[in-house]
Amino acid sequence: MYIYTCVNTYVYAYIFTCIYICMHNHRSNAELQGEGPDPDFEAAINENCVAIAKKEAMVADLLKQLEQIEGVCWEGGGGGGVGG
Repeated sequence: MYIYTCVNTYVYAYIFTCIYICMHNHRSNAELQGEGPDPDFEAAINENCVAIAKKEAMVADLLKQLEQIEGVCWEGGGGGGVGG
């Protein structure tokens, strides 16, 4: 039981880290868009969008797996996105 609890603690920590990264990338995109048109900024925004999509998909998958294992139902777990 102890090992299972420790693993879940690390999984939750990873989920929260992914959510924080997504929130940071959303904020970064908003700041870059506010700076005006720039090819380098557009490239950075596109990279952030790809990173956000990957992290959101990973978080959704992990939450789904935790729900199946623990019977926990996450509010907003229907794929509505992270941080927004």
